[in-house]
Amino acid sequence: MYVEETGYYALSSDSSMDTFGDIYEDDFNPMNPFENLLSQDYRSCSYEDFKFIVYLHTGTKYILVVTTSSPNITGNFSILTSGSTNITLNPYTHVLTNCFIGQKCQFYKKSIGIILDDILRDEIRSNMTLSDQTILVKSNAVLTMIMFVGGLINSILSIITFQSKDLRQVGCGIYLLASSITSFLTISMLAVKFWFVVVTQMNLSIRVSVLRDGCVSIEPFLKLCFYVDAWLNACVAVERAILVLKGIKFNKQNSQRIARWIILILPFSCLAQTQCLAASFHKSTSTCELFANVSNLTENMLPDADITTMIVQDKTRIPQVFEPEATTIQTSTASLSTISACINMTTPAGRAPTIGWDFEGNINDRFLIYNGTDGNKSTYALGRTSCRKCLNLTSSLNQSVYINATPYIDLRNISFSVEAWIKPTIVTDGIEHVILAQCGSLYGYSCMRTSIGNLGSMSFLFRSDTQTGLHNVSINVWSHLAYVYNKTAGTMSLYLNGTLDTSGGSHGPYYGSPTFFQFGNIDMIGSIYYDGCIDDIFFYPFARTASEIAATFALG
Repeated sequence: MYVEETGYYALSSDSSMDTFGDIYEDDFNPMNPFENLLSQDYRSCSYEDFKFIVYLHTGTKYILVVTTSSPNITGNFSILTSGSTNITLNPYTHVLTNCFIGQKCQFYKKSIGIILDDILRDEIRSNMTLSDQTILVKSNAVLTMIMFVGGLINSILSIITFQSKDLRQVGCGIYLLASSITSFLTISMLAVKFWFVVVTQMNLSIRVSVLRDGCVSIEPFLKLCFYVDAWLNACVAVERAILVLKGIKFNKQNSQRIARWIILILPFSCLAQTQCLAASFHKSTSTCELFANVSNLTENMLPDADITTMIVQDKTRIPQVFEPEATTIQTSTASLSTISACINMTTPAGRAPTIGWDFEGNINDRFLIYNGTDGNKSTYALGRTSCRKCLNLTSSLNQSVYINATPYIDLRNISFSVEAWIKPTIVTDGIEHVILAQCGSLYGYSCMRTSIGNLGSMSFLFRSDTQTGLHNVSINVWSHLAYVYNKTAGTMSLYLNGTLDTSGGSHGPYYGSPTFFQFGNIDMIGSIYYDGCIDDIFFYPFARTASEIAATFALG
């Protein structure tokens, strides 16, 4: 998309397929849908197709990606635009020139069979510690370590046994010694592979080069050890059969010579069968397009994988995402104000949050994981726009909200950010008013809360560790508040309406044990209730940047 004049534009779709949309700036990476993401799908009050109100600049290329909520759905759709001038829409093609691993890929292919990524990827919870993982992941970790210890002991004893020259007078003994070594390597690589998969999928911030190198090295080497060990056992069986047939005519020297040659050649033969290959996907037609050098192999397609390991070779062309023959482009003269009144869910600019509470008549997390429970019959009022709602808390009624969903978020070892749109009715009454808190203890740096301080300015606390804002929060008007803790730098930064209010160092680390979140109060402390409306609360397991916060505030 290209615009002739910088300004606000409205884009929407009209179809029978319930379409969703995303806008990217400069480039679109189909394997990493969060890279260059400008704005995510805004759903209208009438639950029609997507609608965007977005600020576009001249001289900048924007990519509009339209998709559906379910795979294998085709049909016609229209793109409607509104603004000061027309928007030019052109088909988009993309050429990948780097080798990397993506997250959301509709189809993928490997020639090395089922791997640990396939088995575990849907069970591993991102940005959480091992103690907060599912029972399946924990039990697999225990079984893997039991297998590793047992296999290690067995392999060491076997190697010691076959060190005797008397047992290596024939090829069978040489095969078994080599098999003991490969068994040791196999069980060791299995443990390494398991923890590589778990750690890299728990921590999505690990560098792409590490993921790529792990795929092209650990998995093939693990398969190589397994195949070599299986062939060595087959060689033992073949030699024993030959010994039975030849009897006393069996030649021990030839047996030893053949065994040494087989052990030398076998790894190279097996290595040819363990290459990590891949294929591109065509999202609009739900087909898998194989790379030129693997076109004769059979695909293994897994639809809608949440986290997929994918290797993409250099200069591989991704098929067109935009289908001209199935698309009509229309221009609408609808006013910007008419369309903007229908937006009832906002998406923050920049990197996406992991938890978001919209308070559209409920206390559900928009990702349906960390849903809340009402502490004392909270109500909902008119939100920032005519079709929005907000959580209305009244301090005199002791109203608050609890987020008891598990696993609890562990704040001790991460940077994190909290953003909220609020419309308070009381701020300067000499009492602190809590917005969001996680407080399991009142000792030291163990009670985290984001709030309005007793003097009316923003306040970010780890119990006895406090950062206070410089400017008061206004009453009876909507304000955007952002609290950012950078663990590495040891800083707390407070942003009021998209602008840095204050920032301080020598903060943290946070020591509080994981527990539930609470909106509007901290029961352990007492009556520090919030009074007023809250329209959005977003939690990020990383430190947001000033530009991301400013852009989110600009979205309104």
